[in-house]
Amino acid sequence: MTTRAPIVDRLTALVPSFLLIIALLLVWELGVGFGWIKAFLFPPPSEILDAFASMFTEGFPLGLTLLNHLGATMPRVIQGYLFAAAVAIPLGLVVGQFAVLRDATQPAVTFFRSIAVISLLPISLAMFGPGELARIALIAYAAFWIIFTNTIEGARRIPVDLLRAGKALGANGLRLYLNVALPATLPKIFSGLKVALGVSWVVIVAVELIGTQAGVGALISNAQRLYRTDIVIVGMIVIGVIGYLLTLALDKLEAWLLPWAASENRLEGAR
Repeated sequence: MTTRAPIVDRLTALVPSFLLIIALLLVWELGVGFGWIKAFLFPPPSEILDAFASMFTEGFPLGLTLLNHLGATMPRVIQGYLFAAAVAIPLGLVVGQFAVLRDATQPAVTFFRSIAVISLLPISLAMFGPGELARIALIAYAAFWIIFTNTIEGARRIPVDLLRAGKALGANGLRLYLNVALPATLPKIFSGLKVALGVSWVVIVAVELIGTQAGVGALISNAQRLYRTDIVIVGMIVIGVIGYLLTLALDKLEAWLLPWAASENRLEGAR
């Protein structure tokens, strides 16, 4: 009974949100039907649902189904994102521990973070060619700075007494970073990972506008060029749903690795 109660409470809390969504969809459908909303700008939900179904059977464009597009986009995002995390986290841990390194790298970090990633597309194409590597590199670039700066901030805030206690217990060098510094920095790292994930999806949509027919960004671009607003909205919904699910997975991983941090977040939310 105690196990089921929280589940029932969560489902009950979602009821108003579902009702609101249904009401909005109904108003949207009726608005198009009565001519209050222009269908070529905002196709009715029923038309979008038909377009979504057709993306699994007929595909768009050139017979590329939604699974084909996702099969092209997901590896690009995952490879760029994981590469950025693999480099940014250990580097941020080292830089964050030393004020000299933080001060030395701060101007460069501020400069490179300020550059719009899409403006680097010509440079990336010139360096890596028009293939997959150019797109993956831009995703990695965008995600790196976010994860890097969050890791630095987390490492900077590690209590000195905690590091001293770790050294007193025999943790030195790599063991000190793995067993003391990394766990203490994980809350800030996860914050950076979540933000970087959202930015990675923004970047992939932009970089897939050029030089490819396969990918969710290419799907949206081609649909927009051919005035298929229904398919544009399908692409937007797919990006939103996948982004939400990936963020939810990160939340679950954080709660599993850092149960104490999840408890603190719930207490802060209750306040």
